[in-house]
Amino acid sequence: MDIMDENDIKSEAALYFETPAQAVETISRLLVASDWKKLSAYYDLSDSGVKREELESGRFFKYKEAPLGPHFMRQVAIKHPFSPGYEYERHSHEGGGKIRVYLVMEIDQGGGMIQKSLAAFMMIETDGGYQILPERVSYFDEKYLDNR
Repeated sequence: MDIMDENDIKSEAALYFETPAQAVETISRLLVASDWKKLSAYYDLSDSGVKREELESGRFFKYKEAPLGPHFMRQVAIKHPFSPGYEYERHSHEGGGKIRVYLVMEIDQGGGMIQKSLAAFMMIETDGGYQILPERVSYFDEKYLDNR
């Protein structure tokens, strides 16, 4: 009998998003509420090496120390999948059912200056819907860089 990694087994409690846009709204609410257990149920951890207890405890989502950057980012200190305040911009299919979700946040600096902050995270599309993948990615993928 093969021993399977606990992350390869889909839990009955696994949750799925209907769309990437809906995922961003729900993830933001769960991050603000610090509902790590529910948020972790939206993750597909297959072949990731990430243990579910790291997500359920909140350790996976938060920086140990507040990152350098704009004041609002230091207060939140969320490293995955994104800090609350970002909005869905678009998504692209990356192959193998993987989806890259692109996010934007506009910050009014006053005097007509608008600063844009960009972020991205990965999802996987399955028959049940969309789930978050734990890998970290950049907004600026190779396709973007090749087309500049």
